[in-house]
Amino acid sequence: MKHLVLTGAVAALCACAPAPKNPPQTAANPAALQRVWMLTAMPGFNKAQLTAAQAQMDWRKLPRAGAYLGCNRLMFEAKPQADGSVSFGGIASTRMACPDLAAMEGGFARLLPQMNAYRVEGHHLILRGAAGEMRFVAQDWD
Repeated sequence: MKHLVLTGAVAALCACAPAPKNPPQTAANPAALQRVWMLTAMPGFNKAQLTAAQAQMDWRKLPRAGAYLGCNRLMFEAKPQADGSVSFGGIASTRMACPDLAAMEGGFARLLPQMNAYRVEGHHLILRGAAGEMRFVAQDWD
């Protein structure tokens, strides 16, 4: 009988423990990351500018990834890890001349390799690094 009461007490205490707040998505659930992400916040640019450029990052074929910020296509490698770390490399771009968007594209290409951590909060992806934070929302979320 004591074991039954003790087991019940432990189960009740475990049920009261707070759930981890926004744990990072892991490799066990790659579908949560493998989607198109719309860029909504990036240092130096406001949401209206990013929305007008239809700025997005495509993680559907990880580790191959890409981005579009209104003119050129960027191709790169993205390696999110189960511990919430992420690394980026091999950034290349098409070379169309779009003077109005060059600063945004250049800013993205400079900031991305500096991002070294990620987390998913619902339908939002947040990249963080020494240079600040980049925020995205899942394209397929309404």
